Amino acid sequence: MKLKTLLREANENPMLKELEQRLKSHDWWYQYSDDHRYWVRGGQEMDAIRKLVAQINEAGLEKEGEAIWKKTAPDDFKSWYPKKLKEATHPIGSLGRDMSTTPNPNISRAEYEADVKLWSSKAVEFEKIKKNLESRLKRTKNPNHKETLEGEIEYVQDQIDTFEGMVYDLRRIIKNIK
Repeated sequence: MKLKTLLREANENPMLKELEQRLKSHDWWYQYSDDHRYWVRGGQEMDAIRKLVAQINEAGLEKEGEAIWKKTAPDDFKSWYPKKLKEATHPIGSLGRDMSTTPNPNISRAEYEADVKLWSSKAVEFEKIKKNLESRLKRTKNPNHKETLEGEIEYVQDQIDTFEGMVYDLRRIIKNIK
């Protein structure tokens, strides 16, 4: 199919429209930011883009998605379209609240319970990091340092929320194991 045809068809699909919009507004150089908040936000945006690309690929629209990517992405990134990316197949999904509570028959209750311990311990570790950062924030006088620490605390809290969400979701799955 020709590029013009692919792009015309893309304008008719909401997922492809969303991809184009996200790619246009994405900060492609976020990884080089000195401000941790921009780095975190850029990573979250790219995660959302990758999730959308996985949905597009699973819908059989890889060529259309790639055409939009090549049209929209900066020159340095035009060849980076993740053609083989598919939706997460790990039993705990992609960290979303819409995760299925149906247990995977290939995973034992003991394995799920081990995952609960792992994610719980990570949440505890990050709580300690957060307390340390908050203590440093109280002591610092430098406004730039305060801003950096606030960004780090926000990032750490996001990680804690993710880990606690994993524990919650895994416990829901364990309840459904017979």
